[in-house]
Amino acid sequence: MEGFKQRLGMIFAVLVALGALAYVAWRPQAGPAASLPTQQLHPTAQPAAPASTQQPLLQPTAAAPTTTALGDDLLGPVSLNSISGPDDWAMEGFNPSRTRSINGTLLLPLEQRREVRLSNDVGTGSPLTIAHGMMLVESQHHLRAIDLDSGTERWNFPLVGVYISPAVAGKYVFVRSEADNKGQMLALDVNTGKQLWAFTPKQLSSPDNGYFGGHLTSPVVVDGTIFIGAGLEVYALDANTGALRWTFATKDYISSSATVSQGRVYISDFRYLYALDQQRGTVVWSHPTTLSIYFSPVVAGQTVLLNDGEGLSALDAVSGKQLWTANLPNQALIPGAVSGSRVFVKSVSTLYALDLASGKQLWHFDDRNFISLPAVTSDQVFFVKGAGADTAIVALDAANGQSAWSQQVASLATSAPVIAGKTIYLRTGDGRVLSFWH
Repeated sequence: MEGFKQRLGMIFAVLVALGALAYVAWRPQAGPAASLPTQQLHPTAQPAAPASTQQPLLQPTAAAPTTTALGDDLLGPVSLNSISGPDDWAMEGFNPSRTRSINGTLLLPLEQRREVRLSNDVGTGSPLTIAHGMMLVESQHHLRAIDLDSGTERWNFPLVGVYISPAVAGKYVFVRSEADNKGQMLALDVNTGKQLWAFTPKQLSSPDNGYFGGHLTSPVVVDGTIFIGAGLEVYALDANTGALRWTFATKDYISSSATVSQGRVYISDFRYLYALDQQRGTVVWSHPTTLSIYFSPVVAGQTVLLNDGEGLSALDAVSGKQLWTANLPNQALIPGAVSGSRVFVKSVSTLYALDLASGKQLWHFDDRNFISLPAVTSDQVFFVKGAGADTAIVALDAANGQSAWSQQVASLATSAPVIAGKTIYLRTGDGRVLSFWH
């Protein structure tokens, strides 16, 4: 028990230092003038429907996983992939490999073209999801669907918990809802926000470990299957119905979301990183880990990158063999993105570019306060830096780390930027969503 307390304290200290789960609502600051009128958004009324279809079904944790379908109008089988279109950022990390990278490049300099204001929002949620001509915004216990063209709200859905990280596939929005150690994975109609089904996992966390670890993870969707972790289990669910396809029991409480690449599912508990067969849920290999802090592995081709202790490990995707490690004194390294032969890694206030094959440091960028997870193109790296009124969106040349463009914007949130089409989207700590394009 004493060893667990020490481990818990160590993980908590790293989380606080990274600022990954803690956000500060800064006093509103005036930003650059937008070329389009500001949209003031207010919660919209839900379509008339039974209450059970509008509220997340948070019931006591079941002894066995269950799926609840609501109504007779489930969407019929559709082609479900994680990326809804070439101009979408449809899930956390952009794709099932969590590389946070898109093909192509953005023409610089960028200009702020639009500002959308959300009432009752302090920008402390998960990064935006962009799909089907709208952005999904986590805002004060609601998931809001905002039309990209008009800036008006299409629908909103009440949720409990924070950092919900929705994913869009086909005609569905998949989103986690969890509070007080009770949680469900929900499927919503992307056009109306109506709840279609709800999956309740067998268990979540436990008082035995101080309710640390085991929480419901953000969904990843591949070939009509959703992969999530909860408690001591990994689940594969049918995306159309929520039906259970397979379950895998881990050795310890789940500590990261899943990543999927080339027929394998990668997910961590507090003791191992597991590579599971995507179709059957059987173990292909496992790798011992010394510390996990809620960040998904990133997969680039045949290389799996993960936070391992305070450092970074690169493993062979086929065998699980360790290829190289990167460690820096007193800095917890998080795999942030991969583009081509480069992996981009962050600590609290430094972004590093490493050679994917060897782990050799190519360049680094420092800020005295904070650097967010990046979003990258074929030759650019975008991220938020700074704190409070002194924040900016920055673009670096991916090859050499030289400044390519930057724009001071007060009160940017710590959540990562996302790129959809030729536009980059940012959240602020005072309830705004900003859009930049050339």
